[in-house]
Amino acid sequence: MSITEAQKRATRKWDAENMTNICIRVRKEYAKQVHEICHANNTTASAIMKEAIERFIQEHSTQ
Repeated sequence: MSITEAQKRATRKWDAENMTNICIRVRKEYAKQVHEICHANNTTASAIMKEAIERFIQEHSTQ
């Protein structure tokens, strides 16, 4: 099933209103190593970063 242009527009609109990026800069060699290990473990760099950030929030949240 293909996504319609209207669905793509709706997704872009929702993302613009509700999402943002958290970026990091690393050396190319380090990024390559991360992507290779992620690929070998059937995951993504985004997934492991989200998991690490969530763990950090849980450990350091004051609420």
